[in-house]
Amino acid sequence: MRNNTLENETLVINEIGDLDSLIFQPAALRTPNADEVQIEVFLLSLNFKDVLHVLGVIKNCEIILGWEIVGRVVKMGSGVSHVNTGDWVIAYSPHVFSSHVIVPKEHVIKKPDNLSQIDAATVIVAYATAHYALINLANIQNGQRILIHSAAGGVGLAAVQIAQYIGVEIYATAGNNYKRDFLKNLGIEYVAESRAPFFYEEFNDNSFDVILGAVSGEGLLKSFSSLKPYGHYLELGNYGKNIDAIPSLKILPQGASFSMISLHPEMPDFLELMKDVCHLINHNVYQPLPYKIFDKADITKAFRYMSSGQHIGKVIVQLKSIPNDQEKKVYDSFDYAVSNIDGTSLLEEVLLMSSPHVLISKLRDIDNSNFTIDNFMMTSYTTRNLSESNTQYADGNKKSQDSLDGSVSDMRAAVKQIWQVIFETNSIENEDDFFKLGGDSLSAIEISYKIKKKLKLEISPHVLLEHPSFKGFCAQLESISKPTKLKKADVEE
Repeated sequence: MRNNTLENETLVINEIGDLDSLIFQPAALRTPNADEVQIEVFLLSLNFKDVLHVLGVIKNCEIILGWEIVGRVVKMGSGVSHVNTGDWVIAYSPHVFSSHVIVPKEHVIKKPDNLSQIDAATVIVAYATAHYALINLANIQNGQRILIHSAAGGVGLAAVQIAQYIGVEIYATAGNNYKRDFLKNLGIEYVAESRAPFFYEEFNDNSFDVILGAVSGEGLLKSFSSLKPYGHYLELGNYGKNIDAIPSLKILPQGASFSMISLHPEMPDFLELMKDVCHLINHNVYQPLPYKIFDKADITKAFRYMSSGQHIGKVIVQLKSIPNDQEKKVYDSFDYAVSNIDGTSLLEEVLLMSSPHVLISKLRDIDNSNFTIDNFMMTSYTTRNLSESNTQYADGNKKSQDSLDGSVSDMRAAVKQIWQVIFETNSIENEDDFFKLGGDSLSAIEISYKIKKKLKLEISPHVLLEHPSFKGFCAQLESISKPTKLKKADVEE
């Protein structure tokens, strides 16, 4: 039968901690059982726990690559009746980062009719998580006050839309000025830096009916103490089996509840939850989220981009082209505007795309009736990256990778190339700062892993956090161990 001969690939990571070892490999594909659905996958939607798994941050549990996809039904078992062959669907199920997957029927739902395929890849997990937390658990009400941590992420933005629809007073945190400005442009008055304990100082010790987010240490303790009596703390952190990492719940106020939110297809009434969310999407109550899209060949860049914490909304990987008749989008009005500075930055980003088609008007108003954009928002973003065959070095000279000689194969050259790959830049100077380049704790984990692999040096990520300049970090490495002579292959990516 034709379905048995379909070529299938699945995403695997060859070495935990090394994002560059992510690769698609051939995989067997069986026939679906009576209660299963076979899906041809077009879009992968990354979630933060995917990144935590591949970096080895989540311990003592099965490594799962992929939960959320959008695709088309190829075949289904005799016991499946809610979808048909050819239907576009959303699936939330473990181990689904493959070109074709077979999943239980309860994990699949038809794509909302009013969404494009790409927009559909932004909604189901983010809104299902936020809806379950705020509506099912906290029963949030008009006039209450909520604090949403990391509000510019997928779940955070979904929670913002839900809270705004209900009429809740929103306080939010985000990690950088760009994200905070984005949230303010959504009409959120109270937006602060997410680093504890500063956000509480900015909010003047207000108390909250509901707090949603994933913070740790002092930030979590501050969150507990700012909760109102009988309030709800909704924890999104991936504690896994490390329940002891949660601070004492004794400081929670009287009657307050603490819930660990872990969306899973095996949870009771999961399909009903997805149906409720899709119903609200179909009625335009919940809107699709902003996204950054990457091609299949850039899967490592997608994971690294998400681990850097730069993203707003969702990060999506497109495995194959979506039929043109499915993705053409017609705009009868323009709902968003940006400042001149933001517009210039956006234009620069668009022009870096692989095949941009850009329409620019000098006029304040244009006739936007039936205005069609085929290759603008849907064009894959291509980052500035190191060419595999032609690298621009800090001295301004271009050198073929094949021309690298033994003099380059020292510790600083190897570390410089690691930084170039992680931060996607062609130039690293001695005074460059890890944090100013966009580094964070997850970047430090990946850099420490690559140094262990290339230089055979065991270092803690804290070394980088404490010595963030390139020069200072290299000096620390030299103090730990004399550099090991490396082969040319060791410094090449």
